[in-house]
Amino acid sequence: MPTKKTSTPKLSARTKRWRKLDALHHLHPFTQTELLNREGVRIITRAKGIYLWDSEGKKLLDGMAGLWCVQVGYGNKDLAQAGCEALRTLPYYNHFFKTANPWTVELAAKLAKLLPQGHTRVLFANSGSEANDTALKLIPLSLLPPFWQGLRFSKGWKGSVSNSNWKFLKELPLKW
Repeated sequence: MPTKKTSTPKLSARTKRWRKLDALHHLHPFTQTELLNREGVRIITRAKGIYLWDSEGKKLLDGMAGLWCVQVGYGNKDLAQAGCEALRTLPYYNHFFKTANPWTVELAAKLAKLLPQGHTRVLFANSGSEANDTALKLIPLSLLPPFWQGLRFSKGWKGSVSNSNWKFLKELPLKW
């Protein structure tokens, strides 16, 4: 059976330029770089509601919500206004070094009301690495000794836990 040839759509000079720059300078996670550079990336240029548009004007349904980060949709005016106010007031500050901010404290209190009985605290983290690092620090507070028994390390740990809680880690029944 003969295979049907699919024609590659003619791309605008702008899309070609962005694809070239991407191939030269941008590494993508979970991707075979050589293959991606041959095929070229899709350049997303705008979004509204649950839709995206690429640099060639094609409208796409964003079923992954921006990799699970835009569940309220793009262009949400209430969220944009709140974000604009936050950017003007205090765009970011970390929760390290004995600090907090009113927005974090208020949100933590609201979320705590939604948690199962007996759970009253939440952790906000900027990455999985930060969350895992903090989780290790919380182990001594846990009332779940079986969890400790399943924890294993292989010659070290990445993150600040090794500096702040090294004594605690050595005291756990870990297989070093």
